[in-house]
Amino acid sequence: MHTGFRIKVKTLTKWTALVVILTLALTWLLLKSPILTPTLKIETLEFPAEKSQLFYKRLSPYTEQNSSYTKLDSSRTAFQFSLPVYDDDLRWDPLEKAGDFYLTSVSINLLVYHSVVSMENVNPSFQLQKGIRNNRTFFIAPAGSTDPQISIHIDSAHLDKVRVGMAITLAALIALAIVIWINWHAAILDYTQRESGWIARLKGALKKDGFSPTEFSALLGAGIFLNLIPMSQFFLSVDDEVGAFRTDPSVWISDGRWTAFLVEKFIFPLPVLPFAPNLFFYICLALSYMVILRAHNLKFSWITTFAYCAFVAHPIWWFIGEFYSNLPSTGLGVLCLSIAVYITSRINISARLYRGQILQFASASFFLSLAIGAYQSLAMFYLVVAIGSVIFAARDKINEPPTALLVLVKRIAALVTVFLSGLILYAFFNKVAKHFYPVNYGYLDSFLKIDELLANPLQITKLTVNEMFKIYTGSVQSFGVSFFISTVVLGIATLLLITQKTLISSARMMLFIGALLLSPFLLHFVTGGSFLPMRSMLAVSFITWLSVMVILEKRGALQALGLILVSVLIFQMVTINSQYAASTILATTHDRLTAEAIYARIAEVDPHFDREARAPVDIYGKFSFSSRYPSPDSSTMSASFFDWDEGNANRMLKYMQLVGFSNVFTLHPTIRIGLTPKFKDMPVWPAPGSVRLDNGVYLIKLSEKPDPTHAQYQ
Repeated sequence: MHTGFRIKVKTLTKWTALVVILTLALTWLLLKSPILTPTLKIETLEFPAEKSQLFYKRLSPYTEQNSSYTKLDSSRTAFQFSLPVYDDDLRWDPLEKAGDFYLTSVSINLLVYHSVVSMENVNPSFQLQKGIRNNRTFFIAPAGSTDPQISIHIDSAHLDKVRVGMAITLAALIALAIVIWINWHAAILDYTQRESGWIARLKGALKKDGFSPTEFSALLGAGIFLNLIPMSQFFLSVDDEVGAFRTDPSVWISDGRWTAFLVEKFIFPLPVLPFAPNLFFYICLALSYMVILRAHNLKFSWITTFAYCAFVAHPIWWFIGEFYSNLPSTGLGVLCLSIAVYITSRINISARLYRGQILQFASASFFLSLAIGAYQSLAMFYLVVAIGSVIFAARDKINEPPTALLVLVKRIAALVTVFLSGLILYAFFNKVAKHFYPVNYGYLDSFLKIDELLANPLQITKLTVNEMFKIYTGSVQSFGVSFFISTVVLGIATLLLITQKTLISSARMMLFIGALLLSPFLLHFVTGGSFLPMRSMLAVSFITWLSVMVILEKRGALQALGLILVSVLIFQMVTINSQYAASTILATTHDRLTAEAIYARIAEVDPHFDREARAPVDIYGKFSFSSRYPSPDSSTMSASFFDWDEGNANRMLKYMQLVGFSNVFTLHPTIRIGLTPKFKDMPVWPAPGSVRLDNGVYLIKLSEKPDPTHAQYQ
């Protein structure tokens, strides 16, 4: 007994000593490695140069060896400098000549550590003046400046403690992991190579439902083929310029879309890209469709593949695809809501409630909350898919046993339970996101007009029904072009569905169809019946799919008629999408040529124009663009950056920066308003004299009618 205890103590001492030695060695390595090198982040506004220099030191004077140059990042707002050595004072040389800029924040960052440097500790030390302008810290280097300098004071002792603490913690964890691996690597390898119970059950369920790579490949191929133009082109739409320059995705949290925040934070940090966002989107749609089929107890076949073509080519998807930032999160959201319906459809509702059922309900609710966090309108998409699964379960019952109705009611109750709990989970996660990223919720709140619904419910209902009629009839007002064949397909499918074996079944089916058609428009009621963009009507694509499936599943002459109708439907979808593409391509080409022409004219009016120097620009009015191709009200497909918002100079110049003319920038609105009289006698673009240089500012007049900023001039 005594000997055994001594052996245990000896073994424990040996492993403890190994952990201590490893921890000390790893701590030293980590402190010398770039992993624990802190960074200084300097966020600016209207910075007049492309790069700047930071000097750092450790018990020595500043030298060129202990300094680094860094370019402004893609957002044109921030510099990030590594600090291999440091003490309490850093020297930042922002410019090499005269200029001015705003300084919005200075911070020290190290892994999860973030410390804001007070503006009181950021002060000019040579050839710079500090002040406050527009409630922001402002620095100006006067004419003749050659080496402006700013002193940044930090708490180096505290930063050292943070670094050492992080190094010891990480080193101890790594050392512990090494010791555990040495001792139990055989058991760990054996366990990781075995299939756990839940993995075995998951594989069994997938195999039972017939999921296959062949099906996925066929669906993905069909999706890409039918959407080849958006897959192969790079369209810059209004708002894409914001997404391209965005470095902080927390803007999504202000819209209540925390899943979109996570996607942009960890999957697509630069979402405005050709090909990749679209590919991710169609991968998600293909996977979603595979899951939707199983939720409706359908199998992969030529009929379901043909129906998928009508689903994935639906023009409604173009409206969400106009914005690259929306695509990845929306695709993931559709996949999540499909999984939620699939899980619910596999719950054994005939048995008593047990732990496995609770886990299924919780999982389905979680996936639905993720979907709503990607795009709130996907809650309506869930309802449509859920009702669709109920319709497929309830149709064509010849001899309906007494228990069948009870089973159907339980199925509906399960779907409703997941819907309500998913909404609650979404609200909970939304609160958590709001806590960590306190943002302005004005945009989201502006849509909610429940008081109008309570004050005038009949009027709101009338407006909503009118919107339903326009979309389901393929109105030009909604789609920008007539989409008549979708109405024919929907009408035939509705007729076939309500023709059931019994009068009660027909009445019940009419109730389900009414709920199905109403579900995509539920948000219209809480927004006061106001006009919602077409991109929020994504669930309409599923209703079209369901209509196609109902027709194609028939036999004989009716199926032949269905094939003809669906072929015409898909052809019209492709034609409409082609018109959308033409409209977008022309608008994109117009804006690129306009940007090139304006920049060339700016260079012409200034004999000393320097493309490396910042060029202050003020734009008056707008340059309208019109096309004979579709231009739906809720779309940006034919919109011009030089026309949007009745003339938005910020958008115009951001777009010009994005396409390569990086030195142009807009002035503050108060300055622009004061320049209004200077445009009075100028001709309108592109006439000679519509661009001129006045006291260092390039003035551009695009129209006689003023934009909203210049219209404020009294």
